[in-house]
Amino acid sequence: MALKDLTPEEILRIKDRDEIRQRDQRDEEIFKNIKVLVEACHIAQQHGAYTLKEARHIMNAIDVLTSTDTSYSVK
Repeated sequence: MALKDLTPEEILRIKDRDEIRQRDQRDEEIFKNIKVLVEACHIAQQHGAYTLKEARHIMNAIDVLTSTDTSYSVK
């Protein structure tokens, strides 16, 4: 089936499906990066690499990253 054979509704449905897939892939990559950042902070804190003030700045950055319109919960 060629693109010219599709109805406008089918084209929109395909476009919407592709946008959802792209958004899901992007969200998954963001989630992985945030999880790595949080884990790195925990490890560094356990080894005394950060003062409490420095750790708070890092956690503030994580809060900013995770305050987007997602329902992620990093544990």
